[in-house]
Amino acid sequence: MKVSHSKTEYMCVNEREGSGTVRLQDEEVKKVLEFKYLGSTVQSNGECGKEVKKRVQAGWNGWRKVSGVLCDRKISARIKGKVYRTVVRPAMLYGLETVSLRKRQESDLEVAELKMLRFSLGVTRLDRIRNEYIRGTAHVRRLGDKVREARLRWFGHAQRRENDIVICSESREQVEENLERWRFALERRGMKVSRSKIEYMCVNEREGSGTVRLQGEEVKKVQEFKYLGSTVQSNGECGKEVKKRVQAGWNGWRKMSGVLCDRKISARIKGKVYRTVVRPAMLYGLETVSLRKRQESELEVAELKMLRFSLGVTRLDRIRNEYIRGTSHVGRLGDKVREARLRWFGHVQRREKNCYVAVTPVKVLFINQKSNSTIVYHSTTDSPRFATYPSV
Repeated sequence: MKVSHSKTEYMCVNEREGSGTVRLQDEEVKKVLEFKYLGSTVQSNGECGKEVKKRVQAGWNGWRKVSGVLCDRKISARIKGKVYRTVVRPAMLYGLETVSLRKRQESDLEVAELKMLRFSLGVTRLDRIRNEYIRGTAHVRRLGDKVREARLRWFGHAQRRENDIVICSESREQVEENLERWRFALERRGMKVSRSKIEYMCVNEREGSGTVRLQGEEVKKVQEFKYLGSTVQSNGECGKEVKKRVQAGWNGWRKMSGVLCDRKISARIKGKVYRTVVRPAMLYGLETVSLRKRQESELEVAELKMLRFSLGVTRLDRIRNEYIRGTSHVGRLGDKVREARLRWFGHVQRREKNCYVAVTPVKVLFINQKSNSTIVYHSTTDSPRFATYPSV
């Protein structure tokens, strides 16, 4: 793999003295004033103005996606408020629990929210209707209160969390060596490594021999673990991940059941809400999963159940699935999975050759020091090629 010298950048946060540079092989690294990390924009002066603007823009993007529902005069204000709280507001609140907002920035968010609510209810400033009445009609609380609530919830998670460490190595011996090195470094600084919560898993292992030990204690071996939001099984199957995707789809459907099961709303708008809220939860991460026909059928059966419940149709009505999909303007889920897979493959093909994510035949082990801590052992065959992702 290669490191691109021209694309490497660095940023200093709250720097007092502007002198000093960073060099890589005697080449000066470019200094920037902001960068994007984990979906949030970090500025060198510690401000969050640009991040707030991006949150407002994300909120407007979500509002436009469901504008067919929010601007429909036949839908009650209560249901519009429920759609807004489920689709639009989470996009505006994303990541703000870790941001130190000023009153002016909080005011910018609330002004944008009230504009969306007024457009949804067909009310303008000329009507001279107070903001409290708009919020009460739509059953939407002040956004500042929700930000503080999310901040307190995040603080509780931060207090209860355990340290998360990922280690990559090429063999079990190297895993034990690196794990011992981490243990020594952490315990020297007053932290502890829980022996009972560390686990490891072997993927497509041919021989069942071999163990991983930490200070003479054998590490527990598991058959599955959760990594980056997806469930990985030791036998290479994806049945449990498919079940979780189906469950996530039903959770999204229940959140919007007030809209999807309302007989006053047309089937076309119900289909649009379904495609915007429910289907993305079912498709999350499936572009990298090798689905079998049976598993694809499970996803489509769950989707058709949701659509039939939404349209008030049962199997006893003897209405064909094609008619259900055509009425709600929802395509087959299998086709959407293949479309997402091809889009993902296009991203992989277009990336640069010196990308940090390389395609190479290697053995990879992951150790995750957490309650669901895992070591993943990727045993290769003759000379297979698969993508290996850097641990962060």
